[in-house]
Amino acid sequence: MGPLTNIDGISFEAGNLQEVGGHAVSGRGPAELEGEEPFVRFPVDGGYVDFELTVDPGDQNYLTVKVWGGSGADAERPGSTLLLRDPDTGDAPFTHVGYGPVPRHHPRRGEISRQHMAAPFPGRFFYVTYPVPRAMTDGNSTVQLRLLYKGPEPGLDVYNVYTHLGSFFDPPADELQGEPFELGPPRGPEAERASAEERYEHWRSEANRGVRRALEMQLYGEPWDEHIEKGEV
Repeated sequence: MGPLTNIDGISFEAGNLQEVGGHAVSGRGPAELEGEEPFVRFPVDGGYVDFELTVDPGDQNYLTVKVWGGSGADAERPGSTLLLRDPDTGDAPFTHVGYGPVPRHHPRRGEISRQHMAAPFPGRFFYVTYPVPRAMTDGNSTVQLRLLYKGPEPGLDVYNVYTHLGSFFDPPADELQGEPFELGPPRGPEAERASAEERYEHWRSEANRGVRRALEMQLYGEPWDEHIEKGEV
């Protein structure tokens, strides 16, 4: 891991953005903190924003996205998802999702964040960090990226993006934050154990989720036929 050095950061003020499209809208908030920070809301599937950030031309750069934890949709699938795209080509330069590499035409290629419940962190922000491909930054002092939203309504509220060296991001000290998370008291020995039925349902759900992930890693049926017709595989 390289030195923990923040390189660049922009708020989602209109003047800092190259393009806002797909019904993405600008606003200020969060209202829960009586804040007046600029953000972009992605209210519907397909909303996007293009931006440019400074990078180090000779090192591994990382991108961090600041998201309001009180936003997003409550949905098992597809969930509220943020993806990165090359604004010029529409390609997904990022090759991994949370559990490993994905094929070139995988629908989750370029995915950096996915949540399946509304407001997972009410009253505070969360940050998503991902490595920027070296092919986009080597020899360059800036990088252009598109942040794309896929998922149901309501979408996510994104406030800031940053580039930095080192995979750990340290937010600026003067940046607006919510209430810090505090752990509750530990459960005592009298805490009720999950029943056998609850444990069974939990592991059944986990097994089904694993099968869905495995299926998402494959191309078959009509999507496969379309790629064959286009000569893409």
